[in-house]
Amino acid sequence: MRTKMNNEEAMKNILENAYDFLDQAIDEVKEKPKYSIIHFYTALELLMKARLMHEHWTLILTKPQDADRDNFEIGKFQSVSLKDANERLNKIVSDGLTKEELNSFNKIRDLRNKMVHFFHKDILFHDGYVYEIMKQQYVAMYYLNHIIRDRWTNVFQLYADIDFGIDQKMKKHRDYLETKYALVKEDINKLISDGNIIIKCPACLFNSMRVYEITKEDEAVYFEGECLVCSLSDSNFFSFYCEECEERIVTNEGECKCAHCLAQYTTQDLLEIIDGTKENLRIKEGGGSRAHCSECEGFETVVPFGGLYLCLQCLNSFDEEELHECEYCGSLCTTELEMSYLTGCLACDGKFGSSSFERE
Repeated sequence: MRTKMNNEEAMKNILENAYDFLDQAIDEVKEKPKYSIIHFYTALELLMKARLMHEHWTLILTKPQDADRDNFEIGKFQSVSLKDANERLNKIVSDGLTKEELNSFNKIRDLRNKMVHFFHKDILFHDGYVYEIMKQQYVAMYYLNHIIRDRWTNVFQLYADIDFGIDQKMKKHRDYLETKYALVKEDINKLISDGNIIIKCPACLFNSMRVYEITKEDEAVYFEGECLVCSLSDSNFFSFYCEECEERIVTNEGECKCAHCLAQYTTQDLLEIIDGTKENLRIKEGGGSRAHCSECEGFETVVPFGGLYLCLQCLNSFDEEELHECEYCGSLCTTELEMSYLTGCLACDGKFGSSSFERE
């Protein structure tokens, strides 16, 4: 006897199918634009149906009044079109597509129909048609990613193991990022007019990184940020002026290069810029002692900065109470040290590792 499929299993099946088609579409976007459009539109329809099915499985049927669960579970039914799915989402849950999204998705539907029914291979080499196809698909991908990640996140986060990751996968396509930048430019300008700080993203190089949770000292800045184009986030950033060309450098690593003049900076260079040379440490409130970093095992890479202690190798920050002194050598470390007199710290081996202990 066949076990009946529950709603969660049915929903997951639809999302997994959508993921497979979307993944294929992204892989083929340049080399096989015809198939990329077909696969992308299939994924798009499946995701619309998944959103409807989250409300009730009968909503994806063209005639819900004739619903038959057994037929549904074996795939013997006719499902709604993009247009009908959107109308039901609007009327039933007030969660349909915006005018811009629907416009974009309809263009993909029309392209898909041409590819399936009227396609001739020469059309892809006429008057830049390939570029136009890709551009329209990039716009649709941007809208779909926004819907999945933001508006419908409460639905799709229930199936977090299925990560569509459109933005992440499309980062290798520079023209996709350019299309997305054009689409979010108005939002970026509004953020700037509202007083937000926007800087050049170190990954995609667009002026699209929103800065928040900021601390600074002199002209150097330490902050968290999120790029509105390539989605670079979950990272700490450090910004300072290049000593060669005076252009601002933004980096999320302890070693970096000026994008303007290509001057190279090591962690040691950053330490000297921010904290002075070893022989001439700047005097700061709270003391000028450097500490060893327990996160990256950096030797004296942690310095006082803007009310925090900042590791200029891994760019992690620490509060003053997170610094602890080694009982044997007196060095500061960013981790609590147990029995440090005997076992030492990142800078020493403690009493057990000393030559006097060996003699004893």
